[in-house]
Amino acid sequence: QAARLRRLEAGTGLGRVRGDGVVVRLADAPAKDDAAVTGSEGGPPRVLYTDLQKVANDLWAAGAEAVAINGQRLTATSTIRSAGAAILVDFRPVTGPYEVSAIGPGAMRDRFDDSRAAFLMRELVDSVGLSFQVREVEDLTLPAAPEPRLRYAEPSISPSPSVSGSAVEGSSGPEPSGSGSSPSPSGGGR
Repeated sequence: QAARLRRLEAGTGLGRVRGDGVVVRLADAPAKDDAAVTGSEGGPPRVLYTDLQKVANDLWAAGAEAVAINGQRLTATSTIRSAGAAILVDFRPVTGPYEVSAIGPGAMRDRFDDSRAAFLMRELVDSVGLSFQVREVEDLTLPAAPEPRLRYAEPSISPSPSVSGSAVEGSSGPEPSGSGSSPSPSGGGR
């Protein structure tokens, strides 16, 4: 049972994992004095949250069993977003240079090199000067993700709604009970 629990923790991101893998390093382009460069056709000369999303997703598609960004382990509920100029991974800020580490099979590097994300990153290297490197790493260790804070639904405390008054619109007065002509708001008879 303990071995099964460790496998489940590793698979869900709640356990630390070790193995061979790949590290993808992304960094902003060096600062330039010429402001016209920032508007070049390739996009901004800095790493965007969407770049990290693409790299992480294509590492998963290449066979990754575990992925982390700057040491923050990704799980099934992880988010990679921006908040102004900051990039957040699971609502925690990460700063460049960004390292997306993945543990997986030996063919993962070749599969990732053929991915759409790797192609787009190489284009950004040529067009705006971003730094993009992929290297294989032996005996890589990825930390466990923090315990999730899950919320659960609870029943409403207020009483269920009921019809106020017993008159039906258009009638001259209350109908005797049992007529069944006007259901309650909950769909049942009175």
